[in-house]
Amino acid sequence: MLRILILGGTGFVGRALIHGLKKDNNYIILLTRNKKKYAISDIEVDEVVEYDLNSEKISEEYLANLDIIINLAGESIQGIRWTLAKKKRILESRLRVVKLIKDSLILSNIKLPILIHASAVGYYGYSSSDKAVNEKAPCGHDFLAEICTKVETEVINASEVINRIIIIRLGIVLGNNKFFKTLSKGFVFQYGITIGKGEQWFSCIHIEDVIKSILFILEKKEISGIVNLVMERPVRYIEFIKIFCKFKKVKRLIVIPEFLAKVLLGEMSELITEGIKVDPEKLLSNGYVFKFGTLEAAIKDIMEG
Repeated sequence: MLRILILGGTGFVGRALIHGLKKDNNYIILLTRNKKKYAISDIEVDEVVEYDLNSEKISEEYLANLDIIINLAGESIQGIRWTLAKKKRILESRLRVVKLIKDSLILSNIKLPILIHASAVGYYGYSSSDKAVNEKAPCGHDFLAEICTKVETEVINASEVINRIIIIRLGIVLGNNKFFKTLSKGFVFQYGITIGKGEQWFSCIHIEDVIKSILFILEKKEISGIVNLVMERPVRYIEFIKIFCKFKKVKRLIVIPEFLAKVLLGEMSELITEGIKVDPEKLLSNGYVFKFGTLEAAIKDIMEG
């Protein structure tokens, strides 16, 4: 049994991960900024602890004898336009959580065995190239790449108090989540709506493979550093939409020009109009076998689940 502390565990990925970890009877402590909102019975954890990003440290009571910290916390990149204030919150919320973890370990004189930190394939920027990028590829130059680079640097700088650091760069997570529900709203009465020609790469992963791969990484002690969590066969976005249409029985697809998305969403429109081909090289080279090897299998499971 492992003793695991999770930050940002109340979202879609966090809840699924907690469920997966509890199958092995691990002891889970959830750190949240709103303890009253989450009862233990609602989220399958053993303890719910409230924390404040402005506090000096996490109590040593919860750090002692800890095996793993999993950090999924941070201001959502979705929801509204990326105003200067929104951008500031996205960056600062992530940096402050990393600082809180590092400072807490230093002040408590504790060396943490394992930290898993959630980043994103946005680190690599955007590219229409057919050549896939692996974990050794350099960072991009747009806003999301800048965020990932700055936060990951701070995580790596915490190596003095952490034995094994794993940074998972997540692609778009597929499941019964906000992304899928929002997309489904545009596919009704045998009509579908998409934005642009869909030539951008769509590097994604099924939620069950997210959880399965994290458990796999924990078991493989030789895996550390950066790990891309994406499907082994990335596709162009238009291929994803065509598969989606197949299961929704859509007869006609209406294409909205990209410039309208940019007018409505500003810089945030890049999330749906840009992409990059990402390779999960480290997972594959270490013998990971995907539960959902194709996008069609992943979408079928979600649609019929």
